[in-house]
Amino acid sequence: MKIVLSTKEDIAPIAERYLVLELDTFRIEGKEVPSWCVVDAGDIGLADMSELAHFKQQHENLIRNWKKGDLNFVEQMLEHLQGKFGGNLDSFYTEMYARTQQSKTDPWDYVIEKEA
Repeated sequence: MKIVLSTKEDIAPIAERYLVLELDTFRIEGKEVPSWCVVDAGDIGLADMSELAHFKQQHENLIRNWKKGDLNFVEQMLEHLQGKFGGNLDSFYTEMYARTQQSKTDPWDYVIEKEA
């Protein structure tokens, strides 16, 4: 698995050929930049291949609800996604779970501040 910082538009051509999933969004010098993982299909077991579209949709729902601040949904979805995608995202899902256990900021801000 590779992790890339890129706009949605710039990652689109790669997503046509590879499994690309959105991860965190970072704020660098005031600009929001999403991160993406590019998963090698060779890392995914044959049993999971038939459900790959379903797992991808679940992951997209996870990220969408994280951005909304629906941490209950995120926590429940994380249980379903652990071990999927050949386990490539398990460390990300573990980190997401840890974040759901922290106090929620008000107002909610899902973006991670980073210095350049």
